[in-house]
Amino acid sequence: MIVHLLKNDSRFLRPWLIAWTVVLIVGVIMIAGLRTPLGWDRGYWSFLQYAILLSMLVQMLFHAVLVIKIVQKENLQNSKSYWLTRPIKCGHLVVSKYVFWLLWIVLPQMLQAAVMGAIFPSGWAGASHAIGAMLLLTFILGQCSFLAGSLTKDSGQAFAVLIGVPFVFLLLGHIVLTAGRKLLPLDGIWYSISSIPYLEAIVLIFVAVLNVFDYWIHLQCPGRRWRHRLICAGVLVLMMLAGRLPTYEPLPESNIMRPEGATFDLGEIMFTRTDYPLPGSRSGHVDRTVELWREVSTGSDYGLKARYEWSSLPAGWIADIEALRSFDSEGRWLRARNDRNQNWSKQRTYSDAFVHSLFPEDIMAEGLRSGGGNKQLFSSPFVRVEDMRGNREFSTTFATRFYRSDKIRLPLDPAARMDLGATRLILDLDGIDGGSGDIVLWFSYLGSDALEHQLGNGLDEGYFVLRDPVSSRVAVGRRGGGNSSSALGLLTTGQFEITFSGLPSMVNAMDRLELYFLQQNLVGTYVETVSYQLPAEN
Repeated sequence: MIVHLLKNDSRFLRPWLIAWTVVLIVGVIMIAGLRTPLGWDRGYWSFLQYAILLSMLVQMLFHAVLVIKIVQKENLQNSKSYWLTRPIKCGHLVVSKYVFWLLWIVLPQMLQAAVMGAIFPSGWAGASHAIGAMLLLTFILGQCSFLAGSLTKDSGQAFAVLIGVPFVFLLLGHIVLTAGRKLLPLDGIWYSISSIPYLEAIVLIFVAVLNVFDYWIHLQCPGRRWRHRLICAGVLVLMMLAGRLPTYEPLPESNIMRPEGATFDLGEIMFTRTDYPLPGSRSGHVDRTVELWREVSTGSDYGLKARYEWSSLPAGWIADIEALRSFDSEGRWLRARNDRNQNWSKQRTYSDAFVHSLFPEDIMAEGLRSGGGNKQLFSSPFVRVEDMRGNREFSTTFATRFYRSDKIRLPLDPAARMDLGATRLILDLDGIDGGSGDIVLWFSYLGSDALEHQLGNGLDEGYFVLRDPVSSRVAVGRRGGGNSSSALGLLTTGQFEITFSGLPSMVNAMDRLELYFLQQNLVGTYVETVSYQLPAEN
């Protein structure tokens, strides 16, 4: 019976399914253009960025239309509905609708995302990232479309519900939270609830089960509309709350030993605002009337920060350090408030010794800074300033990814094409800054959102090096201005500027310079828990 219902729904929506297939194929064809000569055309990069975004929006529209139509096809208020005129059980009907959704809507989108990611830029790693970027969006849109379709009689009403109800709920939620914070410590309560491991996945699974059960009950008891509407409202609220929950990930395991002779230093522990570095450290003057966690939302909260870095690393190594979990002496998890943006610190190890390990015959054009990052460890309602007395103990688990650098020679010609595997670069222009004499290079780039940080907004120092073979001097580039935009995490394009200082005047000698990219190759991950005490007041 389920197969029979599935065939009937497929015939009913045959024109829509044909159009749906065309939409999916068009997206793949546009990405496949990167395998042609168009793949190195900056105009095509710009076109592709907006075309993929438009394609994704059209897919979302088709997704919603298909789900709404198969649900409203069995309208309970129409006595001529297919299933009401035949001996079809409610359970068979519910299963057939969800199988249709999975088979004709979810699965094709996952296959499309996998193919698009595999074509470019990073093979099956890109496919995995593309599927992850689409999966949650597909799930939430599908569940909301089922709700809208079961509550309404036609597609127009369904889209009004699909768009208008979440907006109203967001507005009401903001009003309720604003008023509720004056009566209850809602931030602290939410912090405690959202610290439950895997709560986001648990809520989403519960939402899916509840949605299926409610649809089945609604088919059996169509007269109880208000109960169905209340359950639908509850499902929508749970989905909106799930979107605010932090993603819980298990701690990684070390796959290498601590580098021989290397030491990890944790110091300069301080209280500081998380949005800008004030008011100061414990050893300075901390206002003891200010809490680390503010119960009234002010746009910023307070947390514990520290400076952490590796020293005496092997030559040519880079350290990416992440503060994973922090705990107090009672074993309570003191996670950062915004847990979705994980706190990575690219250690500035680009010292003279680092450059000399890659360019042993050359000298530095300009001294480089070296040191660790001063980053937030946590901000928790469990910890307040007035409680910070007598060398309070904490522990933090750090994960460090060690990279070894290799230098890759790149062409230094106008419009030079640079294929770095996961990212493509085109040199837009080069020249001399008239005020400082610095050499400035502008690049256009194309890559995936997961890898864009290496060459886009997060680029700082040490990825690009200019070498003057005549004077045997090398200059490490510093990232300047830039811009980037991403099409739903599937594709990222933009520009960035790299500035090189300290080389001799190159106004008429740019053609003699050599450009190198320092590729970071992962050596391994080292995980360690560090215990520390907050310094006593002076």
